[in-house]
Amino acid sequence: RDPHRGSHDSAYSVALTLDPRTQGSGLGGLLKQAQLRAARARRNDDGSPRYRWMVGRNRVGLADAMSRINDRFGAYTVFRLDKQYED
Repeated sequence: RDPHRGSHDSAYSVALTLDPRTQGSGLGGLLKQAQLRAARARRNDDGSPRYRWMVGRNRVGLADAMSRINDRFGAYTVFRLDKQYED
């Protein structure tokens, strides 16, 4: 359902996971910032940006902190997938 799937213009963020002892320290935001900077720095052979989008998914209710971090960097919901997990 990703409207850009196959367009080769999206970096997909699979997961940023922190040890619970480091949560709340700002490290998650720093890692997200580094991830975005690395994606932004990538270039095609012609010098144009490699990625136009950073995409991913967050498990509703279990990734609220990551959702807040993503929101700070301008993320928005394209669509919501319900009943994706058995629990």
